Amino acid sequence: MTTQFYPHSLAALGLALFFSAIGPRAQAADALTVGVLGAAAADLATTNWAFASGPGVRDAHPLVNGPTSAVLVKASATAGLFLIDRELKRRGHRRASKVLKISAIVVWGGCAAWNVRQIQRQGRR
Repeated sequence: MTTQFYPHSLAALGLALFFSAIGPRAQAADALTVGVLGAAAADLATTNWAFASGPGVRDAHPLVNGPTSAVLVKASATAGLFLIDRELKRRGHRRASKVLKISAIVVWGGCAAWNVRQIQRQGRR
């Protein structure tokens, strides 16, 4: 099995970093922000790896049917999460902001692990 590199994966990560820094004051990335970006990047990378692993692979998300749509959907979700996070912080809901980020890390990290497991299973057939 060959692994292909999708340069638009890096573009999606750059887009997520940009959206996390918008606003009147760009704040330094905390550990949870780095965790969210890492989990989102892992999910995107393993999704693209799955698409490159062979024909007939599909994502569980109905809007994701290939590498390009994966980047668009996952980058939009990451950007949306950071916009919601910024609004929660602006309104003084710091605990809700942390819960949101931790939830995203768990979900996207789990998705990445699931993708790897499915790729491994496909390789054994």
